[in-house]
Amino acid sequence: MGNVLQIRDLQVRLFANDPDDFVKAEIDWIAVPLKENKPYLGLCLGAQMMAKHLGASVWAHPEGRAEIGYYPLLPTAAGNALSEDWGVPWPSHVYHWHREGFDCPSGAETLATGDDFGPKITPELDRARAVIVIWTDTSTKSRWVRSEANRASKQDKLIPIKLPHLSYDDLPQPFDLLQTENIGEEDKIKAAVVAQLAKPAVEPSATALLKAFSKTRGTPESTVGPVSPASSTSRSHDSAKIICSPLPNQATLITCAKA
Repeated sequence: MGNVLQIRDLQVRLFANDPDDFVKAEIDWIAVPLKENKPYLGLCLGAQMMAKHLGASVWAHPEGRAEIGYYPLLPTAAGNALSEDWGVPWPSHVYHWHREGFDCPSGAETLATGDDFGPKITPELDRARAVIVIWTDTSTKSRWVRSEANRASKQDKLIPIKLPHLSYDDLPQPFDLLQTENIGEEDKIKAAVVAQLAKPAVEPSATALLKAFSKTRGTPESTVGPVSPASSTSRSHDSAKIICSPLPNQATLITCAKA
């Protein structure tokens, strides 16, 4: 199979989500080299098309921004491992010219991300019962990881851990104020996860607490006085399994499902 050269007019802005028939046809064509197990390199629009063909989302920046110029390149743990294996260092900055980003397709692995276009995981963050953020030399510099950690902290489900060589002074503010275990302290991390998953998925309302209290005491609801959440000491929990999905720049989601 010969090389394929795609030439584009740079004055025409193309997007993998465009409705044009020729765009859809090119996205469908990607099945050909993949089926033949041939190497396929997707650059810029080509990368969007390949991601879309493989079932990933292609999306505009949530705040309408674009990256035009030299911006940081942030390798993931997998990217750093590949760099060490090949003996080729990642550049600190590369030239960007795009308004869209895309998610990593299922079965693929993210090797590096930009600093402003990161993974689109807000819905997953909101659905997760717990969010583990691993502070590394890379993730401490990522605005995306800091933003994800901040969102998880506001929802009271952040479990921060760090690489052992990092001190609290190395962590971004205000996360340097939080208790943060080292990544090797598995017992403490597991205990934090279990404690987080033991919390109710939705905080009970005052009315629900009153009903629960009246049932345990056998008292008519109308005669029960105000009850604080701390008064409800017995709680039943569904058996659950933990599903962890690693994300670029070492943010991890934990969701809960009935076993």
